[in-house]
Amino acid sequence: MTKDADGPAFFAMADPVHRSRKPVADRPKPSAAQIPADAAFNAVFDSSGEALLLIDSAGVIQRANRRARELLRLKEADAPRHGLRDLLASSPTERLSLWCSQKTLPEPKPLESSLVNGAQVRITLRSILPVSHHLLLCLEEKSIAQREAAKWRLVESELRSVLDCVQVGIVLFDPSGRVRFSNVRFGKIFGLNARDLERIENAKELEELIALRLQDPEAFAAPRRVLLRGAGEPGHDELEIIRPARRVIERFWHPVLDVEGRAVGWLELYSDV
Repeated sequence: MTKDADGPAFFAMADPVHRSRKPVADRPKPSAAQIPADAAFNAVFDSSGEALLLIDSAGVIQRANRRARELLRLKEADAPRHGLRDLLASSPTERLSLWCSQKTLPEPKPLESSLVNGAQVRITLRSILPVSHHLLLCLEEKSIAQREAAKWRLVESELRSVLDCVQVGIVLFDPSGRVRFSNVRFGKIFGLNARDLERIENAKELEELIALRLQDPEAFAAPRRVLLRGAGEPGHDELEIIRPARRVIERFWHPVLDVEGRAVGWLELYSDV
């Protein structure tokens, strides 16, 4: 159900006097016709695509629909046990307390806050329900892009930790030859420390740094020139290292393709023969 579909009709059904600015005590008692039918209210509340909460005057969650539970990372049975303030990393205490006092329906300016799970949210008071005087709140993530960026930062961090533990040297390049990642083992093979690896921005800088460590620097650079043109095929060769200690290593390279088969970079792997 879309936001436009469940918005006005839902909130009118939730509280026919939700636009009133009168104190709750001064409002006329709603008639039976004004009190929402439980079945209709529940159906719209639970199926809404928006994250909806009902909280009482103490700020304790009485109900949370599926979308709200996903956002707050709560199980359905656990939702009523939490106070909304407990789920906020930064709590707009004064305004939230004003809302919970229920003496008046405040101006509908949203609250900006962050959840303890890291999500940035905008909280809007949509209505004060008749009879129970529970507050109907809508939670909206300020930026899905922020959440996605945080998720991929975590994935990248976890992947780096895994790749730094393997006993194969790894370098990942983007299509322009920029170094996206190099692991600890790669540095050890060529006698490079962590600071050396951090300074390497692209394939050319890598080749210049390693040139004096190789018997044949040209052989080291040759496959990369083909890969930079986007025409490379998987392959392998052997390289002779003369510094810091003489040894022969084997190198494998392979283009990295996206789901549509387009080259988005390439991977190089280094191991002892």
